[in-house]
Order: sequence, then structure tokens, then C-alpha cells
Amino acid sequence: MTSETKDFDVIRVCRSDGADSGPGYWPAPTIPSLSGAVKKTVTDKIPRAKPQMTRLAEDDARFVEWRVKLGILLKQELSPTPDEGNAWYVQFPRGYWLYERSKHLWVSGYPIKAKLFKTPQEFALHLIWLLSSSSDYKDCCCVHCNLPSLPRQSSSTGEDTPILSTRESPIKPDPSKSSSSSSKVTPHELVPIGHAAVQQRVATKTTEDMRPFLAFSVPPVAMAELKDKLFDQVPWEHMFHQVAAAAAAAAAAAAGPPSGAGASSNSKRDLLALDASKMAALKIDYSHSLWSPMSEDPVGKTVSYYGCFLGAERVEIGDCLRLKSLPAELGPAAAAAGESAVLGVGAIFTSANLPGDVLFRGHAYMLVRADGKNAPPGAAPVQPDNLPIALRDEVGWRNSLGGNAAAAAAAAGGGGWSWVMVKDGVVLGEQYIRGRFYPTHRLMPILDMSRFQHAVQQGQLDGHAQLAHLNNRMEGAGRYIGRRMSRLDTLGGSVPHGCRLAMEDHVREDVGR
Repeated sequence: MTSETKDFDVIRVCRSDGADSGPGYWPAPTIPSLSGAVKKTVTDKIPRAKPQMTRLAEDDARFVEWRVKLGILLKQELSPTPDEGNAWYVQFPRGYWLYERSKHLWVSGYPIKAKLFKTPQEFALHLIWLLSSSSDYKDCCCVHCNLPSLPRQSSSTGEDTPILSTRESPIKPDPSKSSSSSSKVTPHELVPIGHAAVQQRVATKTTEDMRPFLAFSVPPVAMAELKDKLFDQVPWEHMFHQVAAAAAAAAAAAAGPPSGAGASSNSKRDLLALDASKMAALKIDYSHSLWSPMSEDPVGKTVSYYGCFLGAERVEIGDCLRLKSLPAELGPAAAAAGESAVLGVGAIFTSANLPGDVLFRGHAYMLVRADGKNAPPGAAPVQPDNLPIALRDEVGWRNSLGGNAAAAAAAAGGGGWSWVMVKDGVVLGEQYIRGRFYPTHRLMPILDMSRFQHAVQQGQLDGHAQLAHLNNRMEGAGRYIGRRMSRLDTLGGSVPHGCRLAMEDHVREDVGR
């Protein structure tokens, strides 16, 4: 993104203390060649290669996502009217760059080479200091400047001037310290939903094992007394207590270990726990909660938010949403797009005129062949630089393919793919939202790698290939619940008491409303 667009205002940080000099700043280590005789004696002593710092391309989707997140953080902190105008898109200062190491992202460029920023929140604090008039590192609140051993800046600096050590004599990182935190992959803890009265084992997953919300539609409950009830209407503790009491009575009545009666009680307990899980899933699916509220407008009719939990998924500004058929009053192009339309989320807000509803505003897009022959009437093509991140990622991947995929596109007469805008400035309620949009090449390999590779090789790139694999929100057997105070309020008794959710610092739930 090189200029302001309809969706973002570009923020450039002119002052910099960045020391990353570009490609080669983190060179790959070379292992000296050894003679045959020596190789045999030292093979077992060669240490395992350390994880490498891989410099990301400037247009890498992950790099773009960091700039968007930095914009969210800086606008909230620095803008006098954070809820007005376009979202911010923050360019990295000169001498700072995003890298990948050990499947994690790191910002390199801090004057002490070994010190890396690992989250947008950490880096944003340093950017706030760079945007200030202070030249004293003690005034910076970031994780690296708030250390007593860090030398102070001796004099004021101009634009893009290194502040600490010279680049000819960089401070060497201590391998024993710099690689320890990045080489350890912290797993994610997943808590099964059901009811807090039932002890369930916490599942541990790495990032590679995480999946979008892909379960089939929730099946109906098995126990007759639970039908036509919502999760919060069921006296779960009482029911589990009854099952436990029946099991204890059966065990006491038996001369030996319980057989029939005890097994029946255990079976009923398992069935009750399973139904609790189903009803908890339905409760989540038919609920939403909002986070990180921005200031209200002067009239007080609308409140904007940076994000929300929409059913089982998290959605924030800049994400894209799969849509159901758009209403005809939005125009012929929107109506013709049908279920192929995707919304780029530019705003998430509530309105006093529609209490309890969450509304999404943005542009509606449709993926078409580049020649536009299958585009809806009146739909305008959109340049990739003006697309939301996920859509730019999708079309960039499709048009980078060669071989049979390119041949299939040529045979179809399209010569590639592009996104067209079927309607700008759309405002939609949650009844039109199916769920999040995921770029095909990021979603499909984790579902079925072999089928995905075969489809790519054969050029079978249906624009709707992922739809069959994704849930559609609120299409189960539940009833609409609507807004909850927070994510934990939505989960309620479906997770153990004292359960806490791991979220970034900028996610502030609106628990006071």
C-alpha cells in the first residue's frame, strides 16, 4: 500500500533509531567444510542449526496485518477522535523490519541487535516514543527501553538518525539469551466446552494444529428433558447431582462392583455431558459480544468497536466476511452476486435505533475472472492495493499459479482472477453473515493437503471451493440470544470457574455496558 485508500490513512514514522540495514543484517551461518577424516570424528559434535531469521517481503500478508494492527493501537492512543475517519495503516520506520523465526514473527531493528519486538503491542509502545518530541530512552515505555542498563541518547537526533551504537560496531547478541525465548514454542491451551460440573482434560495445541471453526452443524440433544431449552435454562448442577446420586445408590446396593445399574448411571452422565457440550455450542453460535469500544458520536446514537466475537469466531476491522444473498434493494450487482459476495469490514458498530444488534459497514466484493465476463452488471474492478488483506492474499495467490492452473484460466477465457466491487458502503446486520472468509491457500491445505494439491495441479480453482468446508452461523437448531457482556459471559457455565481467556492487550471488552 503506497498511498491513502478508501479504507486506510497511511501513517509514516519519520524519526527512527532503527539499525536493521536490510538483507544480510541477519546472515545465515555457514558451516566450514571439513576433510573426510575429520568429518568422521566430529559429526556427532556439530550442534543443531539455530532457527534462522527470515526477512519477510514487504507485501507479505502477515507484514500488512502488522501494519493494520499498529494502526489500530496508535489511533486509539494518539488520535483525539479515534472513532472518526479511516483506520490507520502504519509504515515501519526506516531500519525496522518484520522477520519470521521458529514460526513466530519478530521486529528487528532495535539498536541492540539481540532485542526483538514480538508483538504489535510491544512495537507500538516504541513507535509512540519515536513519534514524541522526547530524545530520552527513559521516556519510552517499551519492553526494551525500560531497562536500567540501556545507554541514554546523548543528543537530539534528526530524521532517521541512529541513536545508539554505530552500525559498524553493532552490539553482539548473547546466544544464550537471545534465542531462548524464541526457540520455545508456547502451545495453546484449549478448554472443551460442556459444563463446569464435569472435569474435562485441557487440550494442548501448537499454532500449526489450530483450526478455524469447522465443526458440522450442532446435532440435536438426545435427552428429552433438554429439548426446546437454552443452555442457561437448564439446572445443570442439579441434574449432574442426580446422576451422581443414582450411581452411588447403585454401587451401595450391589454386593460387588456396580454392573448394570452403575453402568447405566455412568452412561447417562456421559450423555448429559455430551448434550451440555451441544447446547453450549449453540449458545455460542447464537450470541455475540463486542470489544475495544471507541468514543461515541456526539449525538450518542452509535458506538464503534474495533472487533467482536461473532458466534464461534473473532472478527475485527480489516477482516472479511462471507455473506448470504444480499437484499435486492442494494442494486442489481449486489443481488446478482448472490452467496458469492464477501464483505470487507471497515466498521463494527451498534445503533440506538437497533438496540442489541451488531452492524457491519464496508464494501462488498466478488471474485471473478480477470476479463470480467462473469462479473455482475455494473460491478467495478478493484486494484489489489485497494483490497482488504485477505482478498489481496487470495487473488495474489491465484494469479501467481502456473502450469495447469494458468492453462485452465486461459481456457476459460479469463486469463486470471480479480475482485470486483458489487456495492460500496454496505451496512449489514448479523443475519446476513455466514462467517469469516479465509484465503483458499491458507485454509484448504490444513483440511486436506492431498486434495488441495491435486486441485491446484488440475487447475480446478472454483471460487467457492472453501464454502463447503466452513460453518454458516446460526443455521443450527438453536434460538437467537444476541449480545452478551463479554466472551466469558457468553461461555458462562460451559467452562470451569476461574477460566481466563488469552487475548492481546488492545482487546478491551465492554463489560460495563
